[in-house]
Amino acid sequence: MDDITQRVESLVIDASNGAVDLEGLREAKGVLSDAGLDSIGIVGLIEGIESEFVIVIDPNADSSFLMCVDTIVAFVRSQSVMEAVR
Repeated sequence: MDDITQRVESLVIDASNGAVDLEGLREAKGVLSDAGLDSIGIVGLIEGIESEFVIVIDPNADSSFLMCVDTIVAFVRSQSVMEAVR
């Protein structure tokens, strides 16, 4: 498991205010809703991702990447690549 994945998992757990733990998140195969993250948790997660990875998530853009840990990690990586190209 790489550093970005671990950081995203930690952000999910923090955003859940205790509703999600690492074991539950991994048992849910990283699917946030199955792990117990609610809509308030998603808002906190977005804020955490923006702060942790110094990226901006457009609130009007497609947010389907927020479904699971793997898609969030892919999104963060794509944003990092785009920033490196600029």
